[in-house]
Amino acid sequence: MDRKKPSLKAAWVLLFFCLLTGGGISASRAAATPGFQLVLVLDLPTLPDRNLSAESLCQAAGLLIRLLPDSAYLGLAAPETELPAAPLGTSARREILEALRAMKPPPRPQACADMVAQSLKLFQPGGPEKRGLFILSDGGAGAEPKEKNAHLEEIARMAAQARKAGVAILSASRLSGFSSEETLALTMATGGRFWDAGTASQLIAAMLNFYVRLGQHQEAPIAGADFRIDPWVKQAMVVALRLVPGKAVTLTTPSGAAITPRTHPRTMGWVAGRDYDLITISAPPSGIWSLAGARPADSRVFLDTELTLTETGVPKAAGADEALSVAAALAGPDTALAGSQGLAATAFLAEMQMNHREPRTIKLQPPEDGESSASLPDARVGRFPPLHQEGDAALRILALGKVFQRSVEIPITITRPWYRVTLPAAAGPQGPPISFQPDQHRLPRPLEGSVTLQSPRGSLAGAFIKPAMGSEIIVLRPPGWEDICRADLQLTALAPGGRPLIIASGPQPLTIPSGAPETAAAPAGHAISGKKAQTSDPAKTRKSKRRWLCLSLAGLGLLFLLGAGLLFWLDGRGDQDAEADEGADDPSDKGNLRQKAKVDVLMKEKAQLQAELEEKKRQVDQLKQEKAALQEELARSKEKSLGSSKTLEELEKRLEEAEREARGFQQEYMALYAHSQEEKNKLKKN
Repeated sequence: MDRKKPSLKAAWVLLFFCLLTGGGISASRAAATPGFQLVLVLDLPTLPDRNLSAESLCQAAGLLIRLLPDSAYLGLAAPETELPAAPLGTSARREILEALRAMKPPPRPQACADMVAQSLKLFQPGGPEKRGLFILSDGGAGAEPKEKNAHLEEIARMAAQARKAGVAILSASRLSGFSSEETLALTMATGGRFWDAGTASQLIAAMLNFYVRLGQHQEAPIAGADFRIDPWVKQAMVVALRLVPGKAVTLTTPSGAAITPRTHPRTMGWVAGRDYDLITISAPPSGIWSLAGARPADSRVFLDTELTLTETGVPKAAGADEALSVAAALAGPDTALAGSQGLAATAFLAEMQMNHREPRTIKLQPPEDGESSASLPDARVGRFPPLHQEGDAALRILALGKVFQRSVEIPITITRPWYRVTLPAAAGPQGPPISFQPDQHRLPRPLEGSVTLQSPRGSLAGAFIKPAMGSEIIVLRPPGWEDICRADLQLTALAPGGRPLIIASGPQPLTIPSGAPETAAAPAGHAISGKKAQTSDPAKTRKSKRRWLCLSLAGLGLLFLLGAGLLFWLDGRGDQDAEADEGADDPSDKGNLRQKAKVDVLMKEKAQLQAELEEKKRQVDQLKQEKAALQEELARSKEKSLGSSKTLEELEKRLEEAEREARGFQQEYMALYAHSQEEKNKLKKN
């Protein structure tokens, strides 16, 4: 395993610094006052030839300002411009947009620490307590620092100021003169987020992603380039990111009319930027709309609608070994949900995407007998298997009907697992004992479940366990199972907040590390046990003394030295974890049974592929039936067209006959007229 870079651990040092300062607000206080305060900080570049120019930064800020609701408190900090946070009504929104249009690059760059300190003064003391500082920077105005963590002391000071004010710092791009790791450390230390946009198009996508994370918005999913609008939509706001910068998007209505920024009607609002188009449609006609010249995967359609898709029970943070339950339901007029075209014809899906990988998709079904539907009538429920990795994930729930389509997106943070799997270096005749150690900072209760042992020869019956709260679970390989053996832990419990919890470790190998010494085996009948963690540990006592010593040194002004010491301690700890992981991943048995296990896995994959092939064949047959039906419809249309053509031929013949008769009448009239003229001339002569 590769050694972790020390620069990536700077965030943990800053988090420790921020805890020493005692800043921040509690979640209960933040939830007590609705709404939020946001201050946009524009770190405009001094040179125009940057990837993110001043125009690009102002364009991205303008998009977010137009999307935010009127209840939000918004402020603006830029060179020679400071607007305190205030409710974003019509006049305030217009004032900020006018300030953006008049903004110019500064003559000289501004220090990041001074910029953050001035921006923290723009929050309203009596406004919402949920506060964020969003920095839009050039991202390339300064070169990468020659030394890693060169600005660690400056970042620690900025993070301490932000935490003291209860403000989370967010950044859509790398700060001027700072490395990506340093910018990430600053945002993590304050509970914020870092997107690292390098181009103007990526910056627009980051702003749109931030707006989605502010709350659950009702959306119309975009399939290909099309999206459906139904009669219960009052207003649709389309944010289309352009495929080619500078080339406008074309919007096609259900009637087939193509609309551009120059041809849009007065009832439709259209804001055209260089990298996006913001289209507001009031009382949109029902049907299929289409976007041309846009990036559908990055575009969004937000709805103001009477028919809403709601979810419940989805946590904001979940463990890496936790099976995530999802419950969703539709709420709205009975005319939309009743009948064969309503709820009965709607398919509910849930997609989980993490780290820009392929999303996992499950189908939500009505709850079974005895299964809770999370207090939602007509709910659909499902469960994702554990992800077994940490990071930020996005859960997207879709309700796809024949008349209407809805989707909502929920950001979820996947944290460390509830139980960490460890494998000691020493092993006995029965194999090494595998240990499931609980996270002592968050202990679920009550616990009950089972441990199942698996091998290529089959699986043993699961052993029912009910470990004590905070105890570790140790599993030994049973006698006679010399081949590869895996242990699977399944637990049900309640999280500290009372949320139902399902923990699944996944099959963990019971393999002997290469070169590991053997120790005595555990007594018979004690292969699976729950061992209470010791309370009087000398190592913990020494850590406690060091903690008090560090706190005293911090009080004397040696915070920076403490951070450096903690950084190297974490680095050594990472090396130990890496060695343990390498030992856990090294198999020792390479015999025929292992090959047989691989064959079994391949056979299962073959069966799965065959099932998918049968499904594809079924879809092909269905398409053939639809093709035959369309051919019959085409034949009927041809017959009708032939009848129409015959009628047209008869009409053409009658028209020709009428024209010939008209020409005959005209000739007779001309002859009579000439004869009458001759008679008149004769009479005049006489």
